[in-house]
Amino acid sequence: MVVFPVVNGVTGRDRIYDGWPDVALRMVDSRTFDGRLQLLEFVPTVLTGPPGSSATD
Repeated sequence: MVVFPVVNGVTGRDRIYDGWPDVALRMVDSRTFDGRLQLLEFVPTVLTGPPGSSATD
């Protein structure tokens, strides 16, 4: 399975971070509950270049 985190507004369609800088997400922790549910914790890092480049703040 591949996870693509997306943050949406109340309706699920509104992009609440329009106008904010791009960020990279680094997973810092994960836990599995009952062998099925997973909790994934990410820390954002502001990018100074295009996503996918090595430029970060």
